[in-house]
Parts: sequence; C-alpha cells; structure tokens
Amino acid sequence: MDEPKERLVFADAERIPVHLISGFLGSGKTTLLQRLLDYCLVQGLKPAVMMNEYGEVSIDGELLRGQGYSIREMTNGCICCTIGGTLGLALQDVAALKPDVIFIEATGLADPVELIDQATKEEVLPLVRLASLIAVLDPVNFNRLAEEIHSGIRQQTVLADVVLLNKRDLADEHTLARLEERIRQLNPRAEIIRTERAETDYARLLNRA
Repeated sequence: MDEPKERLVFADAERIPVHLISGFLGSGKTTLLQRLLDYCLVQGLKPAVMMNEYGEVSIDGELLRGQGYSIREMTNGCICCTIGGTLGLALQDVAALKPDVIFIEATGLADPVELIDQATKEEVLPLVRLASLIAVLDPVNFNRLAEEIHSGIRQQTVLADVVLLNKRDLADEHTLARLEERIRQLNPRAEIIRTERAETDYARLLNRA
C-alpha cells in the first residue's frame, strides 16, 4: 500500500499576498490598480506590481514607474502566451524584493487558469499566496466582450472572487441589474461591487483571505 503523500502547509502570515486584477482594455483596471497602490502607500505598505502589456512600450508601466512603484513588465504578446513557465520565476524575483503585497495586472486576453496554475506552483507556494482574483467589468462592453471566445472575459468572470462592476454612471439601473444577474449566473459565489472610477473600500479588497 502506498504511503500518503506529505501535504505541504505554509503559514499565510509568512507569505506575500498576491491579487490578480483582470479586465479588458478600458474597463478601469489600471485605475483600480493606481488607487490600490495609493492606498497601500498611505497605509505604509510596500506594494509591487507585475504587468503584461502589448507592444514595445507600456504607457501604464512608464506612468507607474515614474511614481516610484516597483514594476516587472512581461511584454511582446498576450499574457497567456508570454507568461508560460516564467510567471513563477518572476514571482520569485519580485518576492525577493520583500514587498507587503503583489498586484498582477492581466490583460483581457489572459487565461486565468494558466495564471492561477503558475502562481500556485510548488516552488512559489512558500513565498506567496493567491489572495484574490478581481475582475473589472464595465456595463458598456461586457455583454459584447463576453461573447468573444478569445477575450477571456467570461472565464475571468467565472473564476473571480470579486467582480467590480465599474463605470456604473454610464448605465441605467435596469442595465446594471441585468448585468449583475448575468454575472451571478456565471459565478454565484463572487462578490459584486458597483463602482465609479474604481472607487471602493480598498481595505476590504486587500483583506480577503
């Protein structure tokens, strides 16, 4: 009879929380990230940012770097193609900087299953813990984008712990209610938070288990 495998157990207090923020271009995820970073600095926390952008130059990355944030950019394609086996290594590098919290900003094309797999590999688990998956949606584009197979929006919504229904000021109550109903059909366990300009209770987001 085979002996049971030893279960790896790590103390959460010794691991850096990682928050994965996903959303399509224009949904407001970078605004949310900026506000989270500002909140961390006010609270005396040291945040680190990992980003994935298209093209040769990352405007968001340059903006954040200019404000003193530690950024590791992974470029030259969509995140599901370029991360591959490197996200784990990148997380180890960033963890070595001893931040209090790590934010990963993923593009709308990102495969959240791949990201979760990479962020929970055995060599990474002693260093970091995946604290939450936050999907940022907007009522103007969600219905259209959720139907596009390659967008990843649907899967990101299904797996999210928190769904920020951003830009609530751009839709009427009927539209927002229908969108919330659709989100709940995709993911009954997610917490849905309506926001405008990504303004919300950031302590509540960061203190999720």
